[in-house]
Amino acid sequence: MLCSLVIIMGMLFYGSLEYFIENGEEDTGFYSIPQGMWWAVQTLTSLGYGDFCPNTVLGKILAL
Repeated sequence: MLCSLVIIMGMLFYGSLEYFIENGEEDTGFYSIPQGMWWAVQTLTSLGYGDFCPNTVLGKILAL
């Protein structure tokens, strides 16, 4: 239960942070916080970025 809560909070935090970083750029795929959370799920559970990747330098650093 605690592990699931930590994963969900991480998805919410990093997905929101990535959305706010990439929000000003065009054609990034980060159009809402739920899409940012989906990016966080794909990044945490796979070997790559998933459907879309960050374009800004700060967004790429956060994705490391």
